[in-house]
Amino acid sequence: MMTKLLYLLLQETQGLHLMERGEAKHYVFKMFTWSMLWSFGGNLLDDSKAQFEQYYRTLQTEEEVALLPKDTLWDFRINTKTRTWESWNAIHPKFVYNPSVPYFDLLVPTLDTTKYGFVAQMLLQHETPVLFTGDTGVGKSVLAREILNRLLQRDVIPIFVNFSAQSESARTQEIIESRLERRKKTLLGAPINKKIVVFIDDVNMPKLDRYGSQPPIELLRQFVDFRGVYDREKMYWKDVVDVTLGAACAPPGGGRNVLSARFIRHFTLFSLPSPSSDTLRTIFKAILTGFFNDFNMAIRPLTEPMVDTAVAVYERISAELLPTPKKSHYVFNLRDLSKCVQGVLQADPSSYINPMQLMRLFYHESLRIFYDRLINEEDKGYFKQLLQDCCEKFFETTVVQPEETIMFGDFMVFGQPAEDRVYEEIKEMKKLKSILVDYLEDYNGTVGTEMNLVFFADAIEHIVRLARLLRSERGNGLLVGVSGMGKQSLAKLAAHINGYQCHQIALRRGYDHSCFHEDLRRIYWIAGVLNKATVFLITDTQIVHESFMEDINNILNSGEVPNLFEGDEYEKIILNTRQPCIESGYPNQTRDGIYEFFIKRVRANLHVIMCMSPVGDTFRGRCRMFPSLVNCCTIDWFVKWPAEALRSVAIGSLKDVSDNEVQCKHLAQICVMVHESVESISERFYREMRRHYYTTPSSYLQLLNQYRVLVQKRVDCIVQKKDRIANGLSKILETNQVVAEMGEELKKFVPILDEKARNLKELLAKLDKDNATAESVKKSVAKDEAEAKVKASETQEIADEAARDLEIVLPTLQAAQDALKSLNKNDINELRVFQKPPKLVQFVMEAVCILLGAK
Repeated sequence: MMTKLLYLLLQETQGLHLMERGEAKHYVFKMFTWSMLWSFGGNLLDDSKAQFEQYYRTLQTEEEVALLPKDTLWDFRINTKTRTWESWNAIHPKFVYNPSVPYFDLLVPTLDTTKYGFVAQMLLQHETPVLFTGDTGVGKSVLAREILNRLLQRDVIPIFVNFSAQSESARTQEIIESRLERRKKTLLGAPINKKIVVFIDDVNMPKLDRYGSQPPIELLRQFVDFRGVYDREKMYWKDVVDVTLGAACAPPGGGRNVLSARFIRHFTLFSLPSPSSDTLRTIFKAILTGFFNDFNMAIRPLTEPMVDTAVAVYERISAELLPTPKKSHYVFNLRDLSKCVQGVLQADPSSYINPMQLMRLFYHESLRIFYDRLINEEDKGYFKQLLQDCCEKFFETTVVQPEETIMFGDFMVFGQPAEDRVYEEIKEMKKLKSILVDYLEDYNGTVGTEMNLVFFADAIEHIVRLARLLRSERGNGLLVGVSGMGKQSLAKLAAHINGYQCHQIALRRGYDHSCFHEDLRRIYWIAGVLNKATVFLITDTQIVHESFMEDINNILNSGEVPNLFEGDEYEKIILNTRQPCIESGYPNQTRDGIYEFFIKRVRANLHVIMCMSPVGDTFRGRCRMFPSLVNCCTIDWFVKWPAEALRSVAIGSLKDVSDNEVQCKHLAQICVMVHESVESISERFYREMRRHYYTTPSSYLQLLNQYRVLVQKRVDCIVQKKDRIANGLSKILETNQVVAEMGEELKKFVPILDEKARNLKELLAKLDKDNATAESVKKSVAKDEAEAKVKASETQEIADEAARDLEIVLPTLQAAQDALKSLNKNDINELRVFQKPPKLVQFVMEAVCILLGAK
């Protein structure tokens, strides 16, 4: 690296060969000193840097020492135009606050970012790999993005890749190759006349395989060593040109592994120092000073005490609330401090006219960032006291009373458009509860799936926290609590309060990574193309594959899921986003620029809410393997329900099965006592047996539901018996009444029956007489029938005789018919000419005339 830096300085120097020998020697010594300082000392800690510089000075002669600055060498660079030492302040840019720039795009330059950015840009521009290291939150990723954004103007295309514990070499190669241009079958590279810098964040996150290596790292090492990779399908070598690697990582530990020396040897290492207290104050004072320019004069002096309080609280809590196995998420970094300031920037100049309003807002935002992630009353009490002491020290007044609950929100006017909402303190709890009831009724009427929520104090606080989280820029949340706490229900209501669409994945048989990508594409389309604010709500039970967490980690970190849109889907995104990109005046309107605009839209509109349970090792393992869950999310820890919450839920659940209000309260008190007694026994069980038995709100809700079911069954049984008895009695009464009515009717029908009986007797007598007459007629008919039978037999004999005669005549008739058929016209003409026909002819013709009835 030293020779590379020296070579670059010599390239920038003009007229070196025209200089006198002594002057040139002195100038080369200065360049050598600066190059050696940054090449060997760029990766040292602050104390070691001072010792290294001091040792270097002892190696020089008095003449050479005289050529060095009296102050520390780290504060100077070589100006190749004047050929002298120049302070970094000469090129240190000044920060100007611009309210139209999104908060996460603000970069307040410091001397450290100026130094490291200058050297790293020199190297990356000339295709030298660079690796940034430093503690979480020191600004490695931000600095790298700033450098690459500057290199964009010099025909350098940046590619950002985020590693996690689940990163694989095949997917890493696929991500990088998808952005390269195929020049030949075996040659890949940047577009013509351009260069590509692939920057890999959290490069030491991939987990070790069974052999102790990290496959993604070995792939990158192969690329740097041999400038190419193998095609995984056809197994041939592909050269890669005009591509440089950049990387960033935190020190090993907490899921991060030690990088292979064979990989690190290719990089120029820079260890970014943690910002000092003065540096932090400088950064955030610059932001708040610019922001408070629109406020009245009484508020502007709050900049310094507010920043001092925030820095003091951050430093104390980082040093004293350290992570443990039960508190693995107690990882505080500069992002948390930045979020405190971001919360203050939500204030509206027209609504905040009193300094106390801003102080209370700052107090509230500090609670939301640090206090909400604490898991027990001891830690919460410690933090409240710490915040109270710091506020009294720097603000010189009491901001919030010890037992006071402070909440801020912008939804106290139901149905108000988002652009007209004002983020201000909520002071009326009754009004707040009434507004939440209205939002719940509106949600049930709009969405269709009814939610029955009980707004006890703890639930109200969580809803207000979630509503605040979702309204903030890039507001992503990690909700941690055992099952049954209502995390999903409260998140859905908070999304509805902000007017956002809430989307969840629907697990089904065979749901895999491709199905998850399909759901992500649908959500990205809504957020990026339709430009609608969207909440992606996902629970740990829906993470059926750890690769889901890899994608979520990328969404939280960079907003981009590698290879989510390919082929026609990518073209569809470009086509539908091109016009909004042009209308917004986005500077880069190439295809890559349009896709970058699409991803920025997604990051602005998409809010990810993760619901996880702290039970078991899963939560702790995922926090370690996927650092974005802690670094890029606001954590809201759901503690166990207090007695007041248990009582409120019980009253709301049991009021339908209670006779009166007093009975309902007594039943609720019994349920609370049962639940709390089980919790105390569970703690004793753990102390004695070292085994956990979890009593969750789900258990409590099951108790209430089971009681309701049993009461309802008992009521149904009693009602059924009552109905059966009542039905039997009513049937008996109805029968008695019917019998009495029938008796009365029978009395009325007795005379009629007597008359009917007399008529019946007369009818029977008449029938006997008619029967005798009919018998005589029957005998007469029988006699006539016998005579008819005799005549019928005689008639049958005559018919038989006629039939026999007919059989005799039929041949003759047939012969006559045949003879008739044989007649022709000549025979008729022959008859006509007879003057006196023969007797036989005359006889026949007379017979014919008789048959025809002719005379």
